Amino acid sequence: MEIAADFARRGLRFVGFLGCGAFGDAYVVRDASDTCFVVKRSKSLVKQSGFLEEYLGMMNLCSLNVVTSHDAWIDHESRVCILMDYCDAGDLGDYLKKGYPLPEEEVLSIVAQLLLGLDHIHKRNRVHRDIKPENIFLSSTRAGGGRWPVAKLGDFGSVKRLSRCGARVVSRVGTPLYLAPEIIAGYAYTSKADIWSMGLVVYRLMVNNSPFRVASVDTHTRCVLRLSPPHPSTLSGYSRALGDCVMAMLSRNWKRRPNAQALLRCDLFQPTLLRHPWIPAPLHVSPCLFVQLRSSLLAVYAAPSERARTLRTLEFGDQVYLSSPRDHSHHGVWLEVLHPFAGFIRNTVKGEPLFDSYASDECMASIGSLTRVLDRAGKQVRRDIS
Repeated sequence: MEIAADFARRGLRFVGFLGCGAFGDAYVVRDASDTCFVVKRSKSLVKQSGFLEEYLGMMNLCSLNVVTSHDAWIDHESRVCILMDYCDAGDLGDYLKKGYPLPEEEVLSIVAQLLLGLDHIHKRNRVHRDIKPENIFLSSTRAGGGRWPVAKLGDFGSVKRLSRCGARVVSRVGTPLYLAPEIIAGYAYTSKADIWSMGLVVYRLMVNNSPFRVASVDTHTRCVLRLSPPHPSTLSGYSRALGDCVMAMLSRNWKRRPNAQALLRCDLFQPTLLRHPWIPAPLHVSPCLFVQLRSSLLAVYAAPSERARTLRTLEFGDQVYLSSPRDHSHHGVWLEVLHPFAGFIRNTVKGEPLFDSYASDECMASIGSLTRVLDRAGKQVRRDIS
């Protein structure tokens, strides 16, 4: 079998065929340490696909809630192959089919993680452009002590790298039923288009259906441009606060949609972020932190010594969980990283903390108050596509 032989040349043992998607076929493989991975192999030839460069660029992302790409190459048939994390619990669409309705605590855990992954991508100046349940993957953590599965954004074949924060995109890419109104209307769009798509995902988590139950894509398009969806809390047993979050994400005016960080810092998600129930033991691990330094890179060492081997570097927006929630501003202190990799970081920047947190013990804004602030900002927009 040529495919198995190609994998073997890269030190990977073929295990079996996993399935077929829009990108191409997926195979389960194991490396020399017997760790499971997935190899996605493109349907298109490399001259037509254009995926390789973008996937190589995705390999330096750092978030527990983004499917990690470990390697990319062109095989013997000139097809792109991507070596990625193996998520043993499948995709969110299948997970819902088997388990709906999920407990609200689990829904909050999944949504918080997806917003963490989305915020990381956006801070690294990328737009996903194809967020849907089938592109969200779950890994079971119960064996390690985690209560709920780890949720990860995946399938980056449609990702667009932006030249700067807030830059706009014009190409129409994505799954029709998850396109934001501004894309449907033919306008340039920003990363807020991903917030709309994520809002539809959360709506489905709550209602197990789309907001507009129509028979065709054309009818769905007209509904998106003209109608407001029913409040999901009136159609399910989930809380009003969670439904308000979804409705904020599904504002037809993109300037009135909160970004991922603003949503995470609302009071709805704070208890979940502080407990991080998707993280296995030990329990003293910090909440999710992100690098806030823009001017320099952080070196990660294999041991708490600058003579130790450098494992990687971190940059603005990269996310980590530390071994304890200590003050990160103390100069010269070594910090132990537990997730999404193991290593040590030393604070060599005087007077400035290395990290910022999405979680806080202080009182945070409600979804309603955040929406009112964005609503006032939205009134300044001259052209509302709604």
